[in-house]
Amino acid sequence: MAHVPANGIMWVKDVERTIDYLATRPEEFDVNKLAYEGLSWGGIWGGIVPAIESRIKVAVILGGGLDLELSPECSQVNFAPRIKIPILLQGGRYDALFPVESNQKLFLGLFGTAQEDKQHRIYETGHSCWLKNEVAKDELDFLDKYLGPAK
Repeated sequence: MAHVPANGIMWVKDVERTIDYLATRPEEFDVNKLAYEGLSWGGIWGGIVPAIESRIKVAVILGGGLDLELSPECSQVNFAPRIKIPILLQGGRYDALFPVESNQKLFLGLFGTAQEDKQHRIYETGHSCWLKNEVAKDELDFLDKYLGPAK
């Protein structure tokens, strides 16, 4: 895939600053119940960001997978084992970027999360699994299970 982002460290800092900002808002965001949701490229970062930002309590990865061409300071291989939060990986059975057997399953296996808190949902799609209606239902059910229903 040849993704070697020079500004990856800054992206993680932006996430941290965003959460800091939310904590100051009068709307009273509950920063103790934050979920990371990453789509495609953001899904790749789902194997990195929650290892650094401890206020993220669950992660949902849509159409993401393992990218072995990231530089070491941004490598999922170095970060995913440190992630212990519940993970929902949603992928397409026919995803050419992140094939199920040779990529998605390996990616999910990297996480340090307990096996019972790792979920892998496979949909009859290609890379754009997020276009399926059942994806939203599965994500909301996952978030309700780990964060409680929205109020």
